Amino acid sequence: MMLCNESRKEAAGLTPFLTPRKTIRLATWNIRTMYEAGRTAQVAKEMKHYNTCLLGLSETRWLQTGQLRLTTGETLFTKKSKIKLNIIQCYAPTNDTDDEKKDAFYQQLPAVLDKAGKKYMAILMGDFNAKIGADNTGYNEVMGTQGLGYINENGERFADLCSLNQLVIGGSIFPHKRIHKATWRSPDHVTENQIDHICISKKFRRAWKDVKVMRGTDISSDHHLLMTAVRLHLKKFKNTTNMRTRYNVSVLKTKEVRTAFHLSLSNRFQPLQDQIENNDTNIETQWKLEARKEKKVVLNTSRTRAAKAKAQEDYTATDKEVKKNIRKDKRDHINNLAKQAEEAAGQGNLR
Repeated sequence: MMLCNESRKEAAGLTPFLTPRKTIRLATWNIRTMYEAGRTAQVAKEMKHYNTCLLGLSETRWLQTGQLRLTTGETLFTKKSKIKLNIIQCYAPTNDTDDEKKDAFYQQLPAVLDKAGKKYMAILMGDFNAKIGADNTGYNEVMGTQGLGYINENGERFADLCSLNQLVIGGSIFPHKRIHKATWRSPDHVTENQIDHICISKKFRRAWKDVKVMRGTDISSDHHLLMTAVRLHLKKFKNTTNMRTRYNVSVLKTKEVRTAFHLSLSNRFQPLQDQIENNDTNIETQWKLEARKEKKVVLNTSRTRAAKAKAQEDYTATDKEVKKNIRKDKRDHINNLAKQAEEAAGQGNLR
């Protein structure tokens, strides 16, 4: 069942409601029967109240297939073969049912999942009559530890199905209070179990926001509405195009171009070569640096307090002279560069 404003043809086509920009709500509900006056209107009312985009119904007791458009704007689908949605609504046999019927169900369901394809997101939901429990030993890739009670036979079949088809059981992932996990209650309101489930493809697990029971719904059913919030996450595409500049080296075959290129390189790297050949510090400064190094050795090897004081005084005086010479060399170097720039500007060489 869907809330939509499309025409019948649009509703039967691919539904574009799953987008990365908004979170949608999907739900499953065992309503026991649709053969009751006003039942469809009650379902539609609860959908609007909880802002549900798509609701899967179990045990409708309808034998027909097709779709029904309600006056309130909702569309009921009772067969999904014409809808290109990877959403599968199920009703599984109870735990006391004969093994033959259980085997037939769990043999048919994988074929339906394979038909839906594994490239896109698949959501499997419905009343599976399966208790999965809180112990996920052996199923840690498809189950969490937030389930209720202990796993039963149907639960093992259901967990094996999810493990083989890479489906994650949502009710076992998100931590909630017990009242927001139990999907079924006994007629005497004493026993509660978690037997309705919503599963999603393992590769799209990050799209899940929450899976929670909504106890406020009322349709005279012993099952609660189980709802999930889904938002599609797309991986950002990074442009890995190589933006390296390509040069036309074929023009270097021409002698004139090759000579001009060599001359240009020589002019560009000549200042660097001059700087390497002519060190920034002159000979006097280098001599003072060596003298300061010797003073440091004398300071470190002095034994007496008086000798250390004398060595420290000599080292401090030498250090001052070194720093003074370095500042002078720096000024001279800057003045030299400025003079070269002025001479180059006077000759019209602005490079």
